[in-house]
Amino acid sequence: MDARTRRKGAASLMASALAFGALAGLPAKARAALCEAITTPGGSKESALRESMRTLWVAHVIWGREYIVATLWEDPDQTAVAARLWRNQEEIGALFATYYGEAVGTQLADVLKRHILISADVVDALKTGQDGELHESQKRWQENAGELVVLLSGVNPKWSKQALADVLGEHMALTTKETAVRLKKKKADDDIVVFDQLLAQARDMADEFSDGIIKQLPREFE
Repeated sequence: MDARTRRKGAASLMASALAFGALAGLPAKARAALCEAITTPGGSKESALRESMRTLWVAHVIWGREYIVATLWEDPDQTAVAARLWRNQEEIGALFATYYGEAVGTQLADVLKRHILISADVVDALKTGQDGELHESQKRWQENAGELVVLLSGVNPKWSKQALADVLGEHMALTTKETAVRLKKKKADDDIVVFDQLLAQARDMADEFSDGIIKQLPREFE
């Protein structure tokens, strides 16, 4: 299998995102909107953070699922879905930038974008039944998760490296399982069960991130 074929999934997602204009200056706008939400009267800053964090990580798995479905069945909506999934990574980066600065937010968004690109390769390898490609893609996925662990634990020691590795590993395992189950067309019930697990895990992951920010920066929430 040549190099171009090996990167079919990631290249397809990248092309779709670029074609839909997903990279056009979003972070600053997203960050401004999130800052406004956090400081909106009528709710505590803590509850606003928790709601924003949950919204973005739940969106991460919802649009990830939509991309998986569109890719597996070659749906023409794949371009729009890829663009929205790509934008979600920028939105997550923008939320973290609110507390850790734009440089950290941009770096986080970039690492998450690579997470998405590699996940596209994982989906493609599962679809085509290429075990070698699947192993190689999952190895790169783990390395990418390691980058996330180093970045996040570096800016906030309240997030332990082991806890981050565990939560990211669970997320990737469930995403892989979801794709594999989805390929079995007669297993709709199993697909729903796995997706419910992904949603619950996304909410738990979001809460862990919020807890860490609140513990590290208590004055921000007074």
